[in-house]
Amino acid sequence: MRLLVSSIIFFFLFSPCFSLVDHNSIEPISSNPLSVFSKIKLWKGDVTELNTDSIMCSTTPSMKSDGPLNDRVLLKAGPDLKRAIKWSNEKLVHGESIIAAGFDLPAPYIHFTVPPLHNDFNELYKAYIDLLEESDHHSIKSIALTAIGTGSKRNLPADLSAKAAVQSSINYLNRKGKKYLKEIILAVYTDELFNAYKHAIQLAQQNEFKPECNAEINTEVKPRNHQFGFNQSRKHHAGLTTPNLLKSFPMHSSYKWKHNPKTCVFCNLEPSKYLYRNEKVKLLKDHETQTFKIHLLLVPRYKYVLNSILDFYKPTEEQCRFLHYMISMGNIIMHDILGLHSNQYKLEFHKPPYTTVNHLHLHLQSLPFNPPSYYKYLVSHVPADVLFNQMNCHILNLPSWKHQVDLREKIKEEMKGKLTQLEKKI
Repeated sequence: MRLLVSSIIFFFLFSPCFSLVDHNSIEPISSNPLSVFSKIKLWKGDVTELNTDSIMCSTTPSMKSDGPLNDRVLLKAGPDLKRAIKWSNEKLVHGESIIAAGFDLPAPYIHFTVPPLHNDFNELYKAYIDLLEESDHHSIKSIALTAIGTGSKRNLPADLSAKAAVQSSINYLNRKGKKYLKEIILAVYTDELFNAYKHAIQLAQQNEFKPECNAEINTEVKPRNHQFGFNQSRKHHAGLTTPNLLKSFPMHSSYKWKHNPKTCVFCNLEPSKYLYRNEKVKLLKDHETQTFKIHLLLVPRYKYVLNSILDFYKPTEEQCRFLHYMISMGNIIMHDILGLHSNQYKLEFHKPPYTTVNHLHLHLQSLPFNPPSYYKYLVSHVPADVLFNQMNCHILNLPSWKHQVDLREKIKEEMKGKLTQLEKKI
């Protein structure tokens, strides 16, 4: 009893208080719907309490704490965010932004931004513009921008950060090419920053400072040379509407990544490595054989290549049908060809940011498994059928693989005798 009472007291005393501020309740700077300031809001408070689509947070190139705001974000987002950061083990560059999951925060996204190296308006302006471009690419409609680099570790001038944030917000919202971003909240935490932002807004309204940024805004997509991690694939993607799916993926910033057939492991394998091929998919053994007796990979052929499971967000009907085909093929191979019962195998996709190859593939794994090396799969994979339903592909009412008699007979005939060695392991 004493232990229970002590636990309750400890919870109320030391657990963080999660309050919520509705961004719709914040008044815009201007009530004139024709003014760009009707889409910009100035707000003083803790940005971790805002329920915008995304919030901005400073960080370091090694993704370590950059000050009090970063500490609050990591605390309130919960241990899953820290775990994802630890798993990624990535290095960022100054001025770069990545998008991450909000986890337990009211905001479903977090934009981690490394402050520019120099106290230069052009560099700050470009950092904000790049962040806003990435936000719009991921269908984010509202974002809370903070004063990056003004914390104790960088201590950038408040007026410089305010001017860059305000001017970039104005210029980006006036763009014709933007699609989704409709609202920007300039979120500050101190009186000094609030006054600096207020002054910058007043100057902008009076048109007393013109855009003086000479930085070239790069609109081209450039891939980064990482195998996996934050900038390959992360949690939610553009326009997700399924809350369960939002909790399924730790982090992502996948749009910078494109499939490269020259470096793709699956695209450069010798034909002899494949156990089976047809017009859509290829089957091969996974190199990891310690965990499962049977571990196969079902890989789309080149013209059906998708970078990762992230390319299925907001899927088209054609993409849903292809995903359904892959899952059906996996079940036919494991059940019909290898003779495993449904509780003796599982089909899984990689869960970002743990995608190791930038080419969509389905894992076919027999059970039981070897416990010591299995736990990584609990973190890095998501069941195929769960993913299919969470992406709302089930609304097409596609037939179950059990009812696809023609496909089952065709695959069994084509694969006859090709998996003999695997059948001996069962």
